[in-house]
Amino acid sequence: MPEKAPGAHDHHRQTAPRVVNCFVLTVSDSRSAATDRSGRLIGDLLKGAGHRVTGAEIVPDEPDRLRETIQARLDDRETDAIIITGGTGISKRDQTVEAV
Repeated sequence: MPEKAPGAHDHHRQTAPRVVNCFVLTVSDSRSAATDRSGRLIGDLLKGAGHRVTGAEIVPDEPDRLRETIQARLDDRETDAIIITGGTGISKRDQTVEAV
């Protein structure tokens, strides 16, 4: 089998940061710090993979509040990535996708 020529993904792997500073954002009207299993799991998996969790927050599924929270994280030089969980139900109240 012939060797594959190096591609863009090879360059990316070689130059990508080994540690990414991540903020975990849970969008939910019903979760609390005690019941946010998905947010905790995401944080644990990120840490286990060697990344840094710069913070975590639970916000209600309110577009203005969600945009405000995301913008604050985008403005934070300590955060490289925002991981969002929740807010994807089928009710009219679930507007996370539209807000993001």
